[in-house]
Amino acid sequence: MTITTKYDIGETVWFMEDNKAWGATIKSCELDVGSNNIHTVYTVSHPSHKCVKYAEVHLFPTKEALLASL
Repeated sequence: MTITTKYDIGETVWFMEDNKAWGATIKSCELDVGSNNIHTVYTVSHPSHKCVKYAEVHLFPTKEALLASL
């Protein structure tokens, strides 16, 4: 089985927290593989915290993509 993630370690991603758009670097990736699905969780170096985990569905490749999703 080959698993491909949406983002790579070291890549910058964007997310919303406290009604503010944040950009951060991916530090690690965890996969939860079930019988019918795969959940991907990324640890990012959050500018206001040390590290925070976010599910892939909450991350976007650019600030523009994040804002377009709102």
